[in-house]
Amino acid sequence: MKQSVGIVIPFYNHWDLVHARLFELYKYVPENVEIVVVDDASEEDEGRGGVAWWQKDMKRQTIRYYRNKENMGFGGAMNVGAKIAMHHGADIIVLLSNDVKVSGDFVTPLVDIINKNDKVLIGNEVINWDAGWNKFGNIIVPWVNGWFMACTIDVWKVLGGFDPIYGKYTYEDIDLSTRATMIGYKLVALNSPFLNHLGARTVGYTLERMKITEHNRDVYIRKWEGKLQNIYGK
Repeated sequence: MKQSVGIVIPFYNHWDLVHARLFELYKYVPENVEIVVVDDASEEDEGRGGVAWWQKDMKRQTIRYYRNKENMGFGGAMNVGAKIAMHHGADIIVLLSNDVKVSGDFVTPLVDIINKNDKVLIGNEVINWDAGWNKFGNIIVPWVNGWFMACTIDVWKVLGGFDPIYGKYTYEDIDLSTRATMIGYKLVALNSPFLNHLGARTVGYTLERMKITEHNRDVYIRKWEGKLQNIYGK
């Protein structure tokens, strides 16, 4: 069976990043890939016209565009894009931040992993050491870093997507990884040399972001209080 792959790219302003990603995907990934671009209620007005240009002149992959009525943040926009990809028949979804540079075909090895075991949540990296955000008491919670995530549609449906309790960003990827582990899905690192996270191009490392991160850490602790010991067996 030939797997249909849907790549979701959300953005809030910074159309230049999305334009660069579309060019890279056009150049490097297979033709059967569909791309869903989610405009998260950008203040800038370049996205719609930019996507229209790609849809008209660059037909190697199907590109779909959706604009949110209000800014939903990283998790919310990804959930919207995943739903659109599902509606159009994707078997596998890839969640790709717009600040991840693509320099080669990461799709083929990704599909190979899923064909061997489809009960997985894939990231380009799995962080299973104390990274400063994922240690709770004596428990280190492994997680798939959210700038690149992939799984089958069936896995995504079971996981239920990103939990909106985390607001616009941070800890939604740790939470999703925790749910995957609890259910028995394996966290797998793609370790593709063709994916390079540029970092902080969309949401910078600001004091405001730090406050949100600290708040969402408390949200995560309240949600999983008393459960982590059972999940991670420590």
